[in-house]
Amino acid sequence: MLEGAGKVPVIPVYVLDPGSSHTSHYCDKSRRNCSTYDTVTPPSYRQEDANAALRDQVVRGCFARNGWTEKTRSVH
Repeated sequence: MLEGAGKVPVIPVYVLDPGSSHTSHYCDKSRRNCSTYDTVTPPSYRQEDANAALRDQVVRGCFARNGWTEKTRSVH
């Protein structure tokens, strides 16, 4: 992991999550009294590391050079 950190630095980037909106309609049994509701999720930003995948490849390569293999975990 130190090799990965040394060779591939963290590059923080901001990613825009655009948000969403959804309109729902609710009516009583007679369909005469209806209401409309809007649900809005505003846009937001989150921070990610642009080099995370590349750094992970360096770490896996280091493990492989030293005879380690990744074992998949079975879910029971």
